[in-house]
Amino acid sequence: MNFVNKKALLEKLKTHVSTWQQQQLLFSYDIKGEGRLSDATLRLHQRQTGFSLTVSMHFLEEALQVTNFTLQEDDRLEDQCQPLYDAALIELMIQSLMLLFFCAQSLHKNEMCFILSNEGTFHFDLLKSLFSSVQPCLTRQGKCQILTLSLWPSEADQFCYSLEHIKIQLQHQLWRYQKSDSLVRRYLQNADRQAVDVFNTHGKNNPRETEFSEKNVISFSSALKRRAAL
Repeated sequence: MNFVNKKALLEKLKTHVSTWQQQQLLFSYDIKGEGRLSDATLRLHQRQTGFSLTVSMHFLEEALQVTNFTLQEDDRLEDQCQPLYDAALIELMIQSLMLLFFCAQSLHKNEMCFILSNEGTFHFDLLKSLFSSVQPCLTRQGKCQILTLSLWPSEADQFCYSLEHIKIQLQHQLWRYQKSDSLVRRYLQNADRQAVDVFNTHGKNNPRETEFSEKNVISFSSALKRRAAL
C-alpha cells in the first residue's frame, strides 16, 4: 500500500467516524491519523471526556495487525461519577474495535490480529470471548497475547452483533443510573450533549442517591461479564 492509498484510507476512516449516528451513542468522536510506508497510527478521541485511544496498525498481506492499543483517560471523571466514567471507557473501546473492523474490511483482509502485552490486554478482559482465538506468546519485549478475529462472514457478523448488543446494554444501564445519579441525569438530559464538557457538569451526588444506586443498579462490569459468557 503506497502513501497515496494510505492517505485515502485515513480520509475514509475520518468520513466513516463522522457518519456515526449520535442518537445511537452516549458520546461523540473524532479521529486523527498518520500513515507511513507499511503502517498507520490512529487516535480516536471522545469529545466530552477528552479520553482517547491510540492504535498502531501494520498492513500484512492477509491481515490487519494491531501492535499498540493505548488508552488515555482522566481519573477525575472516575472520582466525580463512576457510572459515566465506566460508560465512557466501554463505549470508547467498542467504537475503536468497530473502527478497526471497518478498516480491515475496507482493505479486504481475512483477519484482524492484536499482538499486545499482557498489560495491554487489560481492557480486553471482558471482550476476549468475542475473538476467534486468544493465544499467549513470548517476544523480545516480554510476554504477550495474540487476539485474532476472523473476518469470514459468519464470525464477522457475530462479532458486530455482540458489540452492538453490549452497546445497547450499556446505554440501558446508564439511563437506569440517571434515576439515582444526578450527574448522569444532567448529562443525559442535556439538549446539546455533543457540546458538554463532563468536567464542567456542576453539582454533587446526594449520598442517599448513591446508596440507592448501589443497591438497585447492576454494575456495568457484571452486565458485560454475563454477555461475554454467552
